[in-house]
Amino acid sequence: MTEALIGKRICAFAVAALLAIAPPAFSTERKAFSVSLINLLAKPDQYEKEFVRVIGYLGSGPNLHLYLTRDHARVFDYSSSIEINDTTLGGTLTQSPCAGSFVRVTGVFGKLYGGLPGIVDVEEVDNLDKQEMCWSRSVAAPDDTEASP
Repeated sequence: MTEALIGKRICAFAVAALLAIAPPAFSTERKAFSVSLINLLAKPDQYEKEFVRVIGYLGSGPNLHLYLTRDHARVFDYSSSIEINDTTLGGTLTQSPCAGSFVRVTGVFGKLYGGLPGIVDVEEVDNLDKQEMCWSRSVAAPDDTEASP
């Protein structure tokens, strides 16, 4: 075998190896990054339209809010919370067993009505007290959503 042929085979092997371990150029799954509720409250513009994962206490009621603590929820301290927009028809998130628990919310952060910060499009809610998923868009209402504001 000539040196040129050996070089070509080594090069072809290297390219094949790189393609095998390289991440795909297109992924259908969005990657959320974790951010604290305090950062979302302090710097909302920095996270506008970002796909985030945030932890807090999910209050109950017709308008869901994610609070810093249970005590903030008890006194309806809206300045220490972000609103969670339920875009499902019929309010499946609002009626879910997630409220009244510490949760991890995954979704798109942005401005809601009147420019208030919140999760404008919720993908999933995990109950941290029970360590289980308590709501998911794909399970609760796969094709049953209204347009986000």
